[in-house]
Amino acid sequence: MGAASAVTMTFLARWLNLLEHTKTEIGTFQSLDSWGKVAVALPAAFVLARRPARGVFVTSALIAGFVYLFLPFLPSLEWMYAANFVAGLAMTVHYVAIAPFLFRHTRDEDRAAVFSLAEAARTMAAVGGAAIAGFSVARLAGPLGGEAAATSAVISGAGGFALLGALFYARIHDP
Repeated sequence: MGAASAVTMTFLARWLNLLEHTKTEIGTFQSLDSWGKVAVALPAAFVLARRPARGVFVTSALIAGFVYLFLPFLPSLEWMYAANFVAGLAMTVHYVAIAPFLFRHTRDEDRAAVFSLAEAARTMAAVGGAAIAGFSVARLAGPLGGEAAATSAVISGAGGFALLGALFYARIHDP
């Protein structure tokens, strides 16, 4: 999920600019992801603290994955606004669910190392995903007919990262 989030957040503003949207439209688009995060963060923390994580992880990965997969193909900016709000909700639910899951499955003496490792893995996935996406945009621009089309394909591909994550999350044992 770190790669999916990083790729979309890295390339969405540039992509909207290539499609000649105004700075106001781009700013509104980006803020809706944040509003989605604000809307769900605290309620999710209370609800998810005692729920099994597997279903939460799978559902949030599927929602974010499908949103990012289809985002470049939505018919209007308003639809993209709504989709980005939903993506913000899904990503936040995912990240909020991580802490209680790790807490339940670690011993006190291992907790600091496990939490640090989880954050390092997310950061490495984000950096690696953004780097691969940047390389992919450069390589695909010619064959796909320009940077805007290549960026659309890469953003859509980021949805694939999240959907792939759902497959791994489905294997988590969290009674």
